[in-house]
Amino acid sequence: MKTVMQTLSLSLIIAVSTGLAAVEAKSKQAKPAKQTATKQEVIKQEMIKQEVIKQAEIKQPPMPPSLKEASSGKVTVDIPEGASSDEKELRAQAVAYAAAYARGDARALASMWAEDGTYTLANGKRLSGRKAIESFFASDLAHQTGQELDISITALNFPSETLAIEEGTTRIRSGPDAGALSRYMVVHVKKDGKWQMAAVSEDDQSPLSTDSIEDLSWLVGDWSFEGPLGSMQARADWAGGQHNFIRMMIASEDGKKFAVQVIGLDPLTGRLKSWHFAPGGGYGTGLWVRDGETWLETAESVEPDGCLGSSINILKRMDDRTFSWHSTGRFLSGKQMPDTPEITLSRKQ
Repeated sequence: MKTVMQTLSLSLIIAVSTGLAAVEAKSKQAKPAKQTATKQEVIKQEMIKQEVIKQAEIKQPPMPPSLKEASSGKVTVDIPEGASSDEKELRAQAVAYAAAYARGDARALASMWAEDGTYTLANGKRLSGRKAIESFFASDLAHQTGQELDISITALNFPSETLAIEEGTTRIRSGPDAGALSRYMVVHVKKDGKWQMAAVSEDDQSPLSTDSIEDLSWLVGDWSFEGPLGSMQARADWAGGQHNFIRMMIASEDGKKFAVQVIGLDPLTGRLKSWHFAPGGGYGTGLWVRDGETWLETAESVEPDGCLGSSINILKRMDDRTFSWHSTGRFLSGKQMPDTPEITLSRKQ
């Protein structure tokens, strides 16, 4: 039942609209720097360039049209006409930050702060010093590697040659915190020719979820469909007779192969969440977002052999008696898998 169990997308697209060639061309037109770049600076610039190239090649899975603009999975790194080398470096740093966040690389993230830098979280907690910031990321991302972070830089100003103020927004696109939106401000300082973050502050901008388990009440009932393994049957009911969780059992026509999914409101986050269980011992979880009559489930799984799987599952209600389902952006053990064919489920008489 891997076609049923594999869940959530771990892809991150980095859009560099002007392209590396344009950036290099503009760099050649810029005035010569007063000092020759050190060997360390040259290595750093090359590493940033290679990271941009690597991330730009990753493809983004398709999403419902009205969700694309809000969750485009990119870092806005457009280089304005006449941008200085400092601005190019700071915008490239945003690309490196998103890539490190997706890898769960706490050390790489913390290294972008000054030794005595601070990080004020959306909940008001203030972290002081690079070591404290690294410890925070190491703990926070320990079990969330692969979370995609969208970054949009809305303003970048230079009050002086060694001071820069950056403002923008971030959105976590996948994983347990998918959909979380924050506004941020960064104070960058340049010391010994290197830009580092002296102070970062965040402000939670996430709208309160209004999705309710009652919005999926139409799922309750008996369904049939043709799946990859032949004819399949599905039954959804209110677990325990209470309208808190919907339990769906999916089985082959002979009843020998089945999977169980439970959907309900997570009291910790106030969001709809699902739990998947496969007969062979695999399991998974997913987060649900509604887009009209379409539901997007961003989820991840652990297969019976211990391999990690992920995909984006799309369920669309067509009318009271039919809905479609397919899975895209699928990965298994880090390898991208093909999309599943779309299936249509029909309510039994």
